[in-house]
Amino acid sequence: RHKLMFLSQLTFNLMKRGIIGDDQEWNEEQFQFLTKLPSKAASENTIDWLPDSSWLAISSLAEQDDFSKLSSDIVEAAPRFREWFNAISPENEKLPLDWAGLDKTPFKKMLVVRCLRPDRMISALTGFIKRTLPRGSAYVDCDSTLNSLDILDQCLVDSTPQTPLYFILSPGANVVADLDVMATKYGFQKGISYHNVSMGQGQDVVAMSWLETAH
Repeated sequence: RHKLMFLSQLTFNLMKRGIIGDDQEWNEEQFQFLTKLPSKAASENTIDWLPDSSWLAISSLAEQDDFSKLSSDIVEAAPRFREWFNAISPENEKLPLDWAGLDKTPFKKMLVVRCLRPDRMISALTGFIKRTLPRGSAYVDCDSTLNSLDILDQCLVDSTPQTPLYFILSPGANVVADLDVMATKYGFQKGISYHNVSMGQGQDVVAMSWLETAH
């Protein structure tokens, strides 16, 4: 989950700067919709299989020019949209009618998934990152067959004194144990050539002194 959040931030920031996603012009309004999913007062939901929350979200999305006909199309072609809605992986299926063309603009398709099948957003976002971020599959699947030590070992290969490693920690993670193993593997001695400083009040001075020693 944390890796997906980090990759999402990386991908969207690169898109916003125009570095990637040349075929998808950045739209801040649509990005804000994706992250916040605003809803608005709407006409009564007359589609019995569609949750009210999804109808409110679709009605809000229909206020944007690119989606102005979406809510009315869902009503008029409800059986076809229901087939898409009930699909096991709707994010990988073409939408009905002219909305099938959203496959060419996967960011916009994610907005529809966000409204109609929010439970499929992790899968949709993962697929989007794989297609949009250069070598995206390598990043998304990088640890699918590796344990934490294997991952750390590969990261060390890419690191230099000028390129340190940063860890995004989650509750219960114990990266220090893996670092100790790696230090032993590469011949570092704890307290001599390898120093572990637990940050806290007054420890900044200790940490800085060891950084100076390392330089």
